[in-house]
Amino acid sequence: MCKKNGIISKKFQGEREDCPNTDNYVATILHPLLKAWNTNDIYNTDEIALYYKQLPGSTLTFCKDTPSGSKMNKAWLTLLLITNMSGSNKRKVIMIGKSARPQCLKRKYGITPEQMQVEYYSSEKAWMNTTIFTQILTKWNSELQKKNWKVLLMCDQVSLHFVKDFSNIQIELLMVNTTLKLQPLDQGILRSVKMQYKASLARKLMLYLDEGYDKDAISKKLDIKIATNDIAWVWRQTTPELIKNCFKKALFMSKDEPQAADPDELATEMERGMEDDEWRAVANRMDSSMTFDEFTALEDNEETSVEMMDKEILEMAKGNRNEENEVKDRPEKECDPQDAPIKTNVDFLTALSKVHRFLAKKNVSSSSLDCIETELLQKRVAGSQTITEEFLHTFKRFISRWHRKTQPTPWHTSLC
Repeated sequence: MCKKNGIISKKFQGEREDCPNTDNYVATILHPLLKAWNTNDIYNTDEIALYYKQLPGSTLTFCKDTPSGSKMNKAWLTLLLITNMSGSNKRKVIMIGKSARPQCLKRKYGITPEQMQVEYYSSEKAWMNTTIFTQILTKWNSELQKKNWKVLLMCDQVSLHFVKDFSNIQIELLMVNTTLKLQPLDQGILRSVKMQYKASLARKLMLYLDEGYDKDAISKKLDIKIATNDIAWVWRQTTPELIKNCFKKALFMSKDEPQAADPDELATEMERGMEDDEWRAVANRMDSSMTFDEFTALEDNEETSVEMMDKEILEMAKGNRNEENEVKDRPEKECDPQDAPIKTNVDFLTALSKVHRFLAKKNVSSSSLDCIETELLQKRVAGSQTITEEFLHTFKRFISRWHRKTQPTPWHTSLC
C-alpha cells in the first residue's frame, strides 16, 4: 500500500521545524554584511560525517527468520569543506581521523599523512574540536597574509567556532538554528560530495566481488588512503555552478552580485552518483534492500564536532604521544615482493596505488590517475569484466607523457 501511494520511510533530518523566521536577520544583518565583500572573498565552511568503509546492509525477510551477516563497519571520518561563493577556490579537504599516524600509510604505501591529498588531523573520536579548527584557520591565515588577502568566513553557530580573531579572516556566525536555510554547503554541496563518494565505493565493491573477495575481505581492503583519493577527487569534480547555486539558495549576495536569488525558483542540480539500475546490481550482489539514498544517508544524524574541555585536551595529547611512540617501537613489515603480471582489475588498482605512492614521494601530482581509476570502475559497472587493450593503451600514454618530463626510472615499464 505504501509503495502504491508513494509513501516511504525517512528519518527526521536536521532542524527544519526549529528554524526561526530569518527574514529580519537576512535583511538587517546578513545582506548588509555580505554587500561589503566580493564574491571571491566570501567563504563558507561546514563538517560532514562519513563511514568510509560501510557497505550496504539490511535485507527483506520473513518475520520469523533471522538473517545472518557480518557487523556493519562504522570506521569513522569527519570532513571539513571550505569554499568561496564563486566556486573558484575550494580549499583542500580537511580530514579528521582517530589515529595520529594511520599504520596503513607507512606500512602499505610508504607515505606520511602530510603526503596525502587532504589536510589530515586526528582526535580521540575523529570529531572536529576548537583546537583543530584554530590550527586550520591559523595555517590559512598565514597563507592569506603572504598574499595580502582578506576574506569573510561564514560558519554555523556552534561553540567550537568561537575562536580567536585572525588578521586576514573575519569570522561571522550565522543565526542559531538556521543551518538548513542559510548554510550554503547544506543546500546541496555536502550531499553531492557524499553521493559521489558512496557511488565510487559501490563500484569498487562490485569490482572486488567479481574478483572473488568476500565482504569482510573487501572491508579490509578499503583503507584510509583509498578513501582519501576518492574524497579528494570528488571535491575536485564539484562544479562552480553547483556551489554558486547553493550560495544563492542560502540567500547569499555580494558587492558584485547585489541581488539575492529566489530559492523557490532556483534549481540546484546535483550529480546523483548512481542510476537506479546500476545501484540495483550492487544491492542484489550484497543481498541488500537499501536504496542508494538510504546508503548515502547512513551517517546523516551523526555528530561531527564537540567542545573539548582542558582535561580532554591533555588526555588527547598524551594519547597521541603514546601512539607515536608505539609506531616507532613497532617493527616494520618487509615490503611485498615484485608483483605478478597484471591480469585483473584488482591487480591493476593495486599497481595504480603503487604509482600513487611513487609520485607522492617525488612530490608530483597524481590527479590524472584518479580519472583513470574512475574510468576503470565505470567500465566495470557497464559490463566489462577485464581490462581492455584500449584502456591499457590510455594508461601507457599517461605514463609516457609523465616519463618524458622526469628522469628515466624502470618502474613504469613493468606496470605497462
